[in-house]
Amino acid sequence: MKALRALSKGVIEVVDVEVPQKENNILIKTEIASICGSDLHMAFSGWGIDKWPAEPGHPGHEAIGTVISGNGKFNNGDLVLTVPHIWNSKCFAEFQSIDAAHILKIDQHLGAPIENLLMSQQLGTVIFAAKQIPIIEGKICLVIGQGSAGLFWNFILKHFGAKKVLSVEPNQNRLALSQKFGSDEVFNESLKIALEEICEKYPDSIDIVIEAVGTTETINESLKAVKDFGEVVFFGLPETVNYIPFDFSTMFKKRVKAFTVFGAQDEKSLLSFQYALELISNKVIDMDGILSHSFSISNGVRAYHFAKNMKDEVIKVGISF
Repeated sequence: MKALRALSKGVIEVVDVEVPQKENNILIKTEIASICGSDLHMAFSGWGIDKWPAEPGHPGHEAIGTVISGNGKFNNGDLVLTVPHIWNSKCFAEFQSIDAAHILKIDQHLGAPIENLLMSQQLGTVIFAAKQIPIIEGKICLVIGQGSAGLFWNFILKHFGAKKVLSVEPNQNRLALSQKFGSDEVFNESLKIALEEICEKYPDSIDIVIEAVGTTETINESLKAVKDFGEVVFFGLPETVNYIPFDFSTMFKKRVKAFTVFGAQDEKSLLSFQYALELISNKVIDMDGILSHSFSISNGVRAYHFAKNMKDEVIKVGISF
């Protein structure tokens, strides 16, 4: 089978390897996958990868496929959303062997296109993270970064009752999408300038900051943007394996409650992913256009670099099989 393989930091190839053994898992033929920002951080900086080359298909973790060897609960021909834990994820391959606990069956009569349903994986992680915030209703929220994760945060914060959602995104091509997904006000400047404007316009008023990028700058600026006793969610996977300088002094003085979110795949019955599928299939959230570019697995290396360079109005890049 064909698979993408990260040989070393930033070095990715399309390789031919054996189809994985089913063992006690479900064997799935991958139909479509998408590249997440965390995939880029892992493949290009080495975050979370202990040994090179990485396993074929790793770290891809957003995919829809067809069961070709089931177990009774999942039958041959079933269309499924695969949500493997990131340490075991190998979605950038023509076939995957995944345990039944990390698969959700998709009703094939759903009207939503497969590329829209694919967004259930990332949307599910956002829903899971939002559940960890004690109170969203009535709050003023700021989302730093308007990649697909940031856009989904806009929507979920408003869906859960936020009073106002502000967003920061220097990419001009994402302004309309930011508003479409629920941002009441988009600050289209560099992060530092945008936060100066936000702090002037909303002094000591930002209740919740969602950091959806994972850089040293965005992590530390989020602490400055939130009000005293406010909350910060560090959602973006770190961009580097190195130690990240952290403005603990600001966090301490402002008495900020900050936390990371990881492991939505461990939630019982994958409830957040199920809810994401429902929102998309019922068209409560409109995913049209989020998968902005698609490449075949044979052009997978180009897909990776295309996603990393973020040109030509890239929102999210898909890989078809």
